[in-house]
Amino acid sequence: RVIELHAAYNSEVFKNSIAYSLLEKTRVEFQEENKDKHGLEKRLKESEAIVHSIVESLDDIVISCSPDCSTPLFISTKASKLFGVSIDELYLNIESRSSYLHPDDIELYNDAWRLFIIDEYFNIIYRIIVDNQLIWIEEKTKLIKDDKDKAIRIDTIISDITDKMRIELSLKQSHERIKSILNSIDAFIYVA
Repeated sequence: RVIELHAAYNSEVFKNSIAYSLLEKTRVEFQEENKDKHGLEKRLKESEAIVHSIVESLDDIVISCSPDCSTPLFISTKASKLFGVSIDELYLNIESRSSYLHPDDIELYNDAWRLFIIDEYFNIIYRIIVDNQLIWIEEKTKLIKDDKDKAIRIDTIISDITDKMRIELSLKQSHERIKSILNSIDAFIYVA
């Protein structure tokens, strides 16, 4: 039966028919469409690999989750190092990162999320404690919407700013010491 269909398809009478030209056109279009799909899929995978490489080369942590924060969509591998847990653990419980908050910064963090509902963005500096070490964090979080203004995800960039904060605190302490010394001097100081 297949041989008969193949022979009928290749016969000169059929090749000259309208049905043949329509079938041939459809076959060529199908091949072109599949070639285009394959090419698009290949370019998409290449683009994904480039974006992943760029994100992983950053010093910052990138987290993307569902609009209700219940489902992580992406967590860069540096998050594992910062929080001291595996990426799998973070994917299973993305909200566990709030358990690292310094007790004095819990209210600040919660307030930022309350305002997020209105502003759809926040940028805060807070502290976390990981393995008994104090770490300063700058977090930028933004709601991402589609072209119909529907929330599609929440993107977060977390930066470890501990070194910067240590330098700032050190400079502040030095400034206070100099100010204290200058205030304790009874003599008049003239700077030209």
